[in-house]
Amino acid sequence: MKKLITILMIVLILPVAFAQESETTPGVTPDWGFIYSLDKFFDEAKVKSAESNFEKAQLRIQIAEERAMEMEAMHKKGKSTEANLAQLEYQKNIEDVDLITDEMEDDDEKNKIQDKLQNHIMVLERVREMAPVQAQEGLNNAIQNSNKVMEVNNIKVSYNNRRSLTQIKNSGTIIIPEDAVVTEESDIEQYRGGN
Repeated sequence: MKKLITILMIVLILPVAFAQESETTPGVTPDWGFIYSLDKFFDEAKVKSAESNFEKAQLRIQIAEERAMEMEAMHKKGKSTEANLAQLEYQKNIEDVDLITDEMEDDDEKNKIQDKLQNHIMVLERVREMAPVQAQEGLNNAIQNSNKVMEVNNIKVSYNNRRSLTQIKNSGTIIIPEDAVVTEESDIEQYRGGN
């Protein structure tokens, strides 16, 4: 009975303890076996309990950063199998960010996710500089994948902005000169009422 209580306490306390760690530490790493599986389980539970796609995307980026740190830590320990596992988990989270942002309708939220992805890429680049040579290829792939997600999302946001502007222009209530540079809906305010 004491063993069961001890195990339950570990399972309940570890996620809290590691959540309080600095963003630049990997926390529980793949070489921890079962505890690493629990860490991933709790990460998934956090994402599933998020109330909005915006929150889910933010959590996925945070988890991806953690996986990148795990990848670096495993390479430093010479554990390439575990590093590859962390890289697969990293990739899964970045792909999920892409899928989640597809479902988001608010361009401001998409832009905030873009900013977070940009910061995430900067973290990856910093990690890559400190990483051993054998880890750099995986980090290069991670950076490329993150850049692809950013590019796709930039295109989607740009398309949505242009579509919104076209709808506003075609509504007949706003006259915008042909030579006007309008990239955001807020730029249109100066032309409201046909001025």
